Amino acid sequence: MTSFHAIDTMVSAIRTKIYNASSLRITDEDGNTVIPTILDRDEDPAILADSPTGLPAIAVILIGDKPDSISPYISTYDWLHRFNVVIAGYYRATSNQTRGEDIYDDISTLREKAYDCVELFKGTGAWFNPGVVKDPRLELGYYEMVDYVIYRFVITLSCEIWEV
Repeated sequence: MTSFHAIDTMVSAIRTKIYNASSLRITDEDGNTVIPTILDRDEDPAILADSPTGLPAIAVILIGDKPDSISPYISTYDWLHRFNVVIAGYYRATSNQTRGEDIYDDISTLREKAYDCVELFKGTGAWFNPGVVKDPRLELGYYEMVDYVIYRFVITLSCEIWEV
């Protein structure tokens, strides 16, 4: 298996795990269940906050904030890859200031989505053939627009793959 194929296989499995996670789905204003759009990106698409019609959305960013650190072993063809996968999730708050609601009423519910996403990668959920996820880190934040709030979380997964 080539380096690219090994890393791409792992990241595809991460995308699939996120897509299949019912805990990351939301119920819209009409009572419909909405599955987040999973985006394959190479940078954090913060511009999503300016166009909330495509939300919820979760971007999976390979080698998002640091390079792939490759450790070759002398006399073998084995390499150890250490890289980060960044997961950036965007949800529009259901409360709306223009309807007289407090736009922060559901912020804890939206934060829960971030922790639900982190929990996908604990225990046996950290193992992906051919790699493993270690040391997930979570950042939380939001964008306040004129009449709505976009909640954003960023999860950084430290990944390792033995490529032989």
